[in-house]
Amino acid sequence: MIIGENAVSMKLRLEQGTVTLSPVSLEEKENGKLYLFESREPAAKGRVCFRKKENLWLVTAGVELEQAPFRENNNLEAADPVIVTLSLKQPLGICAQYQHRDWWSRPAFGNSWRHVPARTQSLFVKYEKDFGCFIPMAGEKMKTYLQGNENSQLELHITGYTGGIHRFEETVLVCSQGTELYPVVEKGWQEACRIRHIPAKTGRKYPEMFEYLGWCSWDAFYTDITEEKVRQKAKEFTDKDLPVRWILMDDGWLSVKDQALYSLEPEKEKFPEGFEKMTREIRESTTIRHIGVWHAFGGYWGGILPGSQAAEECREYLYETKNEKLLPHFEPEKGFGFWRKWYALLRNQGIDFVKVDGQSALKNYYRNNEVIGKAAAGAHQALEAVAGLFMDGNLINCMGMAAENVMNRPVSGLSRNSDDFVPEDEKGFREHMLQNSFNAVWHSQIYFCDWDMFWTKHEDAVRHALVRAVSGGPIYFSDRIGETRGEVLEPLIYGDGKILRMERSALPAPDCIFDFDPDHKNLTLTNTVNHTGAAALFHLGETDGEFTTNLCAADVYGLEGERFLVYDYFSGSCYKCKRHETEPVTLKRGGYALRLFLPIKDEITPIGLTDKYMSSHSLESVLFRTPGDQEKECEIIIKDGGRFSFYTQAFVSRIYVQDEDLTDRLEKEECLYHISLERKGRQRIRILYEAT
Repeated sequence: MIIGENAVSMKLRLEQGTVTLSPVSLEEKENGKLYLFESREPAAKGRVCFRKKENLWLVTAGVELEQAPFRENNNLEAADPVIVTLSLKQPLGICAQYQHRDWWSRPAFGNSWRHVPARTQSLFVKYEKDFGCFIPMAGEKMKTYLQGNENSQLELHITGYTGGIHRFEETVLVCSQGTELYPVVEKGWQEACRIRHIPAKTGRKYPEMFEYLGWCSWDAFYTDITEEKVRQKAKEFTDKDLPVRWILMDDGWLSVKDQALYSLEPEKEKFPEGFEKMTREIRESTTIRHIGVWHAFGGYWGGILPGSQAAEECREYLYETKNEKLLPHFEPEKGFGFWRKWYALLRNQGIDFVKVDGQSALKNYYRNNEVIGKAAAGAHQALEAVAGLFMDGNLINCMGMAAENVMNRPVSGLSRNSDDFVPEDEKGFREHMLQNSFNAVWHSQIYFCDWDMFWTKHEDAVRHALVRAVSGGPIYFSDRIGETRGEVLEPLIYGDGKILRMERSALPAPDCIFDFDPDHKNLTLTNTVNHTGAAALFHLGETDGEFTTNLCAADVYGLEGERFLVYDYFSGSCYKCKRHETEPVTLKRGGYALRLFLPIKDEITPIGLTDKYMSSHSLESVLFRTPGDQEKECEIIIKDGGRFSFYTQAFVSRIYVQDEDLTDRLEKEECLYHISLERKGRQRIRILYEAT
């Protein structure tokens, strides 16, 4: 990533034509380089500065066009107005996350800069001895994309999505470099957050309500939602003894006409009495404690309906675009007024969280009206201030993976990580996995990633459940009335509906990052919890061939230890291994596997509740004692009832649960022990065994 002489060029697309600026000078700085460019006709100046900061390169770019006092001026075009081209050392491998839609990104792989797709907004590269992370920035006015060209150069495409700009200077790119990929990505995004004055994920809060199981109406009803249907679904959870703690009423509840919002009240034909009575009675008769609603960032997809009741009530808080769309105003003070009026009404009717969709449509709403940086920053400030005031910050950001959204949210912690789960799409699982897995590498540096809902009654239900178990995000489903299968959900939750959530977002194993081909290789996702690791493997290929992965504990990023017990969830078997000792995992088409890595520290290794995917999550504490010369004791606090398992080569003499001797219930398979804990809730287990 070292920038050499004559390695930079700059081209401008102006209202009156395109111009390539001529290089004027290269100034060597103590910690970097400054490239100056100019054009005499039209009169324009450009600058690109590279500044070294430890293992980081910070790249700023600026343009200034001469302005006449009263004559027509030549300003930047709205579309792709600034292109900076960099000639850099060729990588051995790339993994680019590019916007295939305005609001979502997906991965692309290759081994040259020319393989970087248009609209790339996160890029990982591999060299002989180290790795790099390239982060194109969204600034006060402009945003940057990366793109390769036919000459194997890397281009920075800088735009504000509006014409008439004659001057800007902003940080357009952050590059980090080091010997381990994941720390390199983390360091780069920490710097990006510092520049944008927003917190990284460590400074954001995961909403407590999303620690529990939820349900969303979207794939159950789509827009054909009614009060009666919501009540029926809530009753189903009670009838099936499913501890659902929150529900989300997705699109379809709003009062809309011609794709625009005409009233802030729920649609009267679908919810004749509003929400207040329904939400109160659902909370009184079920385990559901939180009820939320969906809406778009513009109110609805087409904004607010001109001349409607909503438009009149909120007139002073709305922005009218040149193409006559009415939107919640991007200026924070005015936008705050709109969201306050709407959210106060919803809160009074029993709504206590929101999912805000279509966020990356901002560039389409404000195109040729306002620069994207300013519009995005103000719009998110207004929304999040009111969500904090009325919804306790319980907010799911959605359709918002464009950099101008990602880099402008001031406090919210939860963000959707992929395109929708689509039940009818036969190839949907593969694409769903590719997006979520590789997006998480960069997206999880700022947000807790939401891997979307799924159906428990679906041919891919178990695979989807396993993905959610390892994801580290919220878990919610969207089955139609009468179709929820509790047995699919049970390995994901405790008896009170709390999910066994992992410590971070699931990340692909290092050997999956570069040049990944789902038709020739298993995808391995890893995560950690309670000082243990998990690896979930998936065959995503579209042929009937078998793929083998040589898996080891070192593949799990953040897992410490040198000796491990490895538990195979689906076979119930286990084996021991050293940190870098590999074991083959072979999967057929559509296959999946789960391995849990438990560091061996003493003569007993608790596995936890093995009727749950992430069994070690259930271990609240483990304590070893030596009360006598020949006898030892292991005391375990377990978070809930279920099938508890542990491994030992020592002789187990007694096991007590809540001081009750249950030794006669203990099952043994060689060195693997199991006991069924019929009591629900937190309890204490004491295992007495002979010293070896």
